[in-house]
Parts: sequence; structure tokens; C-alpha cells
Amino acid sequence: KVVIEGNDEIDTDDIEKKISFLRGSILKPQEVAKLIQKINGLYEEEGYYNTEITVKYFNYFTADTLDGEIFVRWRNTTDLAEEYEVEYSETEAKSSNLINKIKERLLLKIEIKDGDEVSIREIAFSNNNAFDDDDLKSAMDETSEAVWWKFWGGGKFDPKNYEKDKELIINYYKKNGYRDAEILSDSLIYSDDKKDLQILMDVYEGPQYKIRNIRWEGNTVYPSFALNERLDFAPGDVYDLEKFEQNLRGNERQDDVSALYLDNGYLTFNLQTKETKIGEDSVDITVRVEERNQFKIGRVDIYGNDKTKEKVVRRELYTIPGDFFNRGLLFRSVQNLANLQYFSAEQLYGPEGITTKLSSDSTVDVGFKVEEKSSDYLNASVGYSGSFGFSGAVGVTLTNFSIAEPFRLGGGQVLSFNWQFGVGSLYRTFTLGFTEPWMFDTPTSVGAELFDTRQQYVYDLRQSGATIRVGRRLKWPDDFFYIQGRFKYQYNNVIEGQNYYTEGVSNQFSVGALISRRNIDNPV
Repeated sequence: KVVIEGNDEIDTDDIEKKISFLRGSILKPQEVAKLIQKINGLYEEEGYYNTEITVKYFNYFTADTLDGEIFVRWRNTTDLAEEYEVEYSETEAKSSNLINKIKERLLLKIEIKDGDEVSIREIAFSNNNAFDDDDLKSAMDETSEAVWWKFWGGGKFDPKNYEKDKELIINYYKKNGYRDAEILSDSLIYSDDKKDLQILMDVYEGPQYKIRNIRWEGNTVYPSFALNERLDFAPGDVYDLEKFEQNLRGNERQDDVSALYLDNGYLTFNLQTKETKIGEDSVDITVRVEERNQFKIGRVDIYGNDKTKEKVVRRELYTIPGDFFNRGLLFRSVQNLANLQYFSAEQLYGPEGITTKLSSDSTVDVGFKVEEKSSDYLNASVGYSGSFGFSGAVGVTLTNFSIAEPFRLGGGQVLSFNWQFGVGSLYRTFTLGFTEPWMFDTPTSVGAELFDTRQQYVYDLRQSGATIRVGRRLKWPDDFFYIQGRFKYQYNNVIEGQNYYTEGVSNQFSVGALISRRNIDNPV
């Protein structure tokens, strides 16, 4: 048996994976020495040095039985005063003939004292002429020098993050036109106590490249000037490789070259680029376009909507069977589903949220996999005052209600109720609201709210009435715009105004309108 103790920074499972000798085999000293080296290496990979590893050997000593459990006591082979106890179930011990086996075996105890994290004392570069040291340091995300004001832990050396940050330095150069840049060598110089580190990097920058010419081949659907507009590069521009790839294959704005094709059904199109170095600091780029077939949408399947009705999901989709495939509308459909707040955004935006499957050489089936989540609200509060007594509030909002199936829910309607009370029985108010966001299966929202308030503290009045709202999603200027009209009626009966209100009965009418634009691309 092997026991591992004291390892706070590295998981026991990760250490056990380094153990190569088998249970019951003859233990060789060189195997133990190799294991210590592997454990030390595991700590150094995570940035911990000076880790102390002690291996102790224990022989079987005694075994006691108590309440169906067997307690085996082991004794240190060199320090007889040190013992170690292991608990086994009696059933396990008898079935495996445990005691007879372990009498001839060793227990190996590995005690670990985690080493210290290494602080980065200095980061320096050589042969960097285009950018100074501070520029290159800023290009790194996780690797930075230890300074007094980074009290939250900056300046700690992590070998894995360091390797990633070296790639970021090269990307920084390439973003600024230095396509040949590389790190020729890097040195990690540790202090004698292995607590501090100096990093030295020797870089090769090469020339800054500019684009001389961009040539398109194979494009018949879109002319070259339209593709160049999307690419957003002109002769003489610095060759920013990151920007070039994003504007060619996919950027956050979705106004790249690929979007032109993917938003018009060319699902399997392909782009290939070829760079030709001209002179010392210029490059010609040829982009070969394989347009291939134009695809239409076949089936649109929805999975995982156990509560929400399918029509509630489908009415938010822009992917319509028979239409040409459109990547932008596919993403917009996912955005609409996420904005409902009925489904997990992590699932929708995850790798399994959208599936596409080619059903023929011109048809693609689309699938949306959703995961239901609770979106309803319940609030309750209560308080007590010696002067006014109890006060409180109770409210519930069902955001995915179905008036046709009130116990099943899933209809996409909103039902809300709120009740407040206070000052003993001298104050109370309630509201009851209902909204149908898709009246007659069109993007027309109709809602109503009833309210009633009674107050008999300081002044005596009653207010009641209703609000009716009608809204619609617009198509112009774009379909993120929404217009809503509101009509409100309120009945007032002031019995005792105490100079706050005019006593008597009155009726109030009000109308209002609202135009808004709402675009949330990734709701939490």
C-alpha cells in the first residue's frame, strides 16, 4: 500500500499516476528514487520548487477488530516508535485473506512538504528594436514581474502560462507586421534558494511586412472589390496577420468574408491563402475561393424542451425550412432563445447548442438543443414594529405560463401577482398582471394589469384601476426595435385627505407610447 500525505498544491490522484511499481512486486530503491524525481517534476511544472519529499517504510505490526472493522497497525522499519494505522472492513479483510498477505508486504508512506512558489524578479529582452521591453511585457497575460502593489498574487511563475505567454509575444509581433518574428532562446535563471527568477528572452524581429497586392481566384458569386471591402486591407497596409485571418474567416462583428458566403447558403465553401514574399518587406496574398453548392434548410429540430411548448421555441427562430442557410440568422435564433431566459445560455452557446447535418448535396438539417431552467420569481418578506404591527409582501411571477394549460406551463405567457400590507390592517395593495407576448401567433404583445390600493393611515383613500399595454416588434429600422402603447385608468376615492389629497371621487385616464431597441447578444 502507498500512502501520500501533505500534498496541498497537487492532487493525490495526479501523484498516484506517477507510481509505476505494482502492488505485491519487489520494491527496488531505484524505483523509489525515480518516483521522487517524478513528484518533484510534477511540482516544478506547476511552479513550486524546493519541495521536500520523504519516503518511509512500514512493516505489519498488529491487527485489531472492533465493531466489524479491522484496524491494521504498521510500524516504521527504522523508527519503531512511529506507527501508522489503516482501517479495513471485516468483510473486505476476510474475502481477500488480507492479514496473511500484508504480513509479508511493506506500507510505503510518502510525506510531502510543498515547495515555495517562485517570484519573477525581472523579465528582460534582447535584440528587440521595434518594441521596448515594456511593450513586450504588456503582450503577456499571466507572466509579470513581482512588484509591491500587486498584492493579489502577481509575479508568480507558472511554467504553463509562461509557454502560452511566449506565443502571445510572437502574436503581438505578427499583429504589427513582423511575420518572421520568433523567440530564439529564453533563459530561466533561479536564485540560489529557488525563490526568485530572472527571465531573459532573445528575440528575432525580422522586417515589418506590408501588403503589396491581394488577388482573388475562383470567386463567381461576389466580385473581388466586394471581398476586398470585407477584408479591409489595401496595398501598403501593415500585414496584421490576426486582423487578416479574422476579417477573412470570422470576426466578432460577423462582417467578414466568410459571412458573405455563410449567410447566403454556401455552407461548405472553402478559402485557401497563399503568401508570396516580395523583396525584403512586402508580401503578395492570393486567396483561392471554392464556392461549391448553395444549401437550403431542410428540417429544423428542437431537443430538450420538456416544459416549453415547441411553438414558443419555433416562433423565435429565423431558420425556416426552405430558406437558404444563413449563419447570421442561425446565431440570431440562438440569441432570441437565450433572451427568453427559459433555457440555459451555457447550453445554447456551447458546442452542442447548434447542430448542422448535410442531408443531401443541397440541403442541411439544423438542430437546436436546449436545457430548461427555472425562470420564475417568488418573493416574500415580513416585518414587525411595535408601533405599526406586522408588514410584509408576497409576490410571484410565472414567466413561462400557459393560460390554456395552467398546471403544465410552457406557453411563454407571463402571469404575476403581488400583495403588500402594513401598519396592521391599515394599508394593503395588490396587483395582478398577465401578458401574451405573441397574440394570434404574431410578434404582437398584449398585456393587462389590475391594481387596488387601500390606505387608512394618516389619510383614508382607495385607488384602483387597470393598465392595458399593446406592443409590437418592428422590422424597421431593424427588428431589434419595439414599439408599445399604454392606456391606464385609475379610480380615486379620497375619504379623508389630511391636506395631502383633495377629498372626493375622481377618475384619471392616461396614455403613453414607448419606442425601444433591445439587443442582448449573450445574456447571463
